[in-house]
Amino acid sequence: MKKYRVRIIFLLFIFYTALFTTECKEDGENCKNYTDCNSNFCENDVGDCNGEGTCQTKPDLEDCTDTGNPVCGCDGNTYSSECAAHANGVNVAREVACEETCTDNSDCPSEYYCEKTAGDCDGEGTCQIKPDEGDCRNIGGLVCGCDGNTYESECEAQIAGVNVASDGACEGTETCTVNYDCYAGQYCTKDTGDCDGEGTCQTKPDLEDCTDTGNPVCGCDGNTYSSECAAHANGVNVLHEGACEGEETCTDNSECSSGDYCGKDVGDCDGEGTCVKKPDSCIPGEALVCGCDGKTYLSECAAHANGVNVASEGVCETCTDNDDCPEGLYDYNCEKAVGDCEGEGTCVKSPDSCEPGEDPVCGCQGETYGNECLAHQDGDNVFRKGTCETCTDNSDCPPDFFCDKDTGNCNGEGLGCAEKPEPEDCTETGSPVCGCDGNTYDSYCLAQASGVNVASEGACEGEETCTDNSDCSSGYYCEKAVGDCDGEGTCQTKPDSGDCTETGSPVCGCDGNTYNSECLAQAAGVNVASEGACETM
Repeated sequence: MKKYRVRIIFLLFIFYTALFTTECKEDGENCKNYTDCNSNFCENDVGDCNGEGTCQTKPDLEDCTDTGNPVCGCDGNTYSSECAAHANGVNVAREVACEETCTDNSDCPSEYYCEKTAGDCDGEGTCQIKPDEGDCRNIGGLVCGCDGNTYESECEAQIAGVNVASDGACEGTETCTVNYDCYAGQYCTKDTGDCDGEGTCQTKPDLEDCTDTGNPVCGCDGNTYSSECAAHANGVNVLHEGACEGEETCTDNSECSSGDYCGKDVGDCDGEGTCVKKPDSCIPGEALVCGCDGKTYLSECAAHANGVNVASEGVCETCTDNDDCPEGLYDYNCEKAVGDCEGEGTCVKSPDSCEPGEDPVCGCQGETYGNECLAHQDGDNVFRKGTCETCTDNSDCPPDFFCDKDTGNCNGEGLGCAEKPEPEDCTETGSPVCGCDGNTYDSYCLAQASGVNVASEGACEGEETCTDNSDCSSGYYCEKAVGDCDGEGTCQTKPDSGDCTETGSPVCGCDGNTYNSECLAQAAGVNVASEGACETM
């Protein structure tokens, strides 16, 4: 029996080995990578890192005596010889060291490019690995690649295996019909008199560099400029030399048709302009400008698309909330000093990443964050250090929040900062409460809307002045001193008539009726005119 069991186990071993073992190719057979070969490597021709090869036995490293002829492996590493590369199971990308110079990408292994100094497109470089898409998180300014194409950043050019010819977008290589076909900071330049034809994208000159004033030209936008350079600085081509004739001016957008805005020169927010069509779209890119509305925009085009002229280049000096800051490639926040939730700030780019939170802060939106960086990443500013869940009074909470506490707890620690409700949302009136500030509110909600916690249910006693019962809440009456029927009093709770046990001391009420006691008069909401029964006429 034992003999049969051993035989069965042996057969099962043979079966599963055949089932799960991949057949490896022998020397000389075709392969695509080293996993196709049995303890060998897939040898390719020099320079062919990704093609089909043949399975070959790895040489022993000690047998590789042909040192002094370094090669660059397909893994980007330099080996002392081709034999040494093969001993490590690596094919040869080129027959020089990886660190040695190259003239173009063909001298480098796959996934590498020949990196050169910016502006040096034809010189020598060194082979460097191309960055991954995820490595280009902080997109920089536009660059012109050595291939004549414009890239969002140097990193984006490197991903494509392209070196940088110059900063800024490439000029004169991309055709256009309007400025919005070009990158930020460029305009679609055309010959004088050709306003509607095709042009090429060029960088706008700086207005302060335009010294050739005194030679006015009429721009294709219908405005007169002091010179051709001044027109180009505003992204406008020249219709003809000399001032425009009979141009229609405007002072604001209300004087223009729908879809147009009153376009003006950069920096001229209050002067006269001409009605210009708003752009339908803008080329992605970043050249921040401050609009005449005090908000920061990603580009001049983005400002014009919103019907806004440009006050100055760069971000606006101040902002009041995140709506004053640009939206687009990045998130911008109106960053303010700690504790200043309602003041002015400046538009700052939201951080891409933050360290784990170990220094909690209470944000201006009433949220607790692990640290200040995480608050800014969420578009919030910091009200104070520490969590929003701890407070003793309203000064510990951001604006529009109050330190919420249990009823009756006016001076103790709170439950945390809670947002004040809007008074118009407080619909449940008729259940008065006495606030911790000594004032009576028609409901819990209205007390909280004022940032006040509740000391007790019911109106505060001896606090609100009145002239008659109509001035008081339901269940209250306007209590006055004995004999003072027409003066001022305070709202007090009516006693229960069942609690009035001291009868036999009649009083005359201010309503002219006799009551068996002052308590019974008060239960009826009536003050006492005099002790004793009322006199009958």
